[in-house]
Amino acid sequence: MRKLKMIIPYILIVIFTPIYLILDKMFFVKIFGCGCVPIAQTNMFNIPFNANNLKFWVFFIFSIIMLLLQLHFTKNIDNKAIRIVLCVTTFILNIIIAFWVYNATMWQ
Repeated sequence: MRKLKMIIPYILIVIFTPIYLILDKMFFVKIFGCGCVPIAQTNMFNIPFNANNLKFWVFFIFSIIMLLLQLHFTKNIDNKAIRIVLCVTTFILNIIIAFWVYNATMWQ
C-alpha cells in the first residue's frame, strides 16, 4: 500500500487531464473566452484572461499539489536520496505533461 501511494502523484495527471479538457470545452471557454484573437477577446468578466490562461494556472497548481502530495507520501522514507528523486521526478513529469497538454490543446 505504501508503494502504491507513491505512484499516485505520477498517474493522477493522466486521470485529471481528460476531465479538465471536457470541462474546458463545455464551460471554461464559454466563461473566459478562447483567446483566439486577443484584440477582440471578450468574456463574461470582460477581463484579459482566457481559457488558455486558466489552463496554464490550473495545471501549474496541480503540479505543485502533486509535489506536496508526494512529499507527504514519502515522509517516512529514511533514504533522503530516494525521497528527493521521487519528489523531483514527480514534479518534472507533471510539469512536462502539463506543458504538453497546454501546448497541444491551446485555443487558437
